[in-house]
Amino acid sequence: MTMARLCTDVARMIGESPEEIADDDNLVDHGLDSMRMLDLVSRWNDDGVAVPFSDFIERPTLRDWWELVQRHQGRDPEVS
Repeated sequence: MTMARLCTDVARMIGESPEEIADDDNLVDHGLDSMRMLDLVSRWNDDGVAVPFSDFIERPTLRDWWELVQRHQGRDPEVS
């Protein structure tokens, strides 16, 4: 998983371009509802990103999600 893929996947799910989503934007404000979020998390879990759905829903920003992914991949959280 990369930050670019995370952003691209979210942008596709909500019908926006990745450039329209700032790292600290609340993704719910962009139209990402819980069902779409669950779909994304399920896909990422299938690809080996084992982060609980509840962690994603509590902190719905790209920056926070990237930190979660990095932590679960055993790396230091970095945005880039």
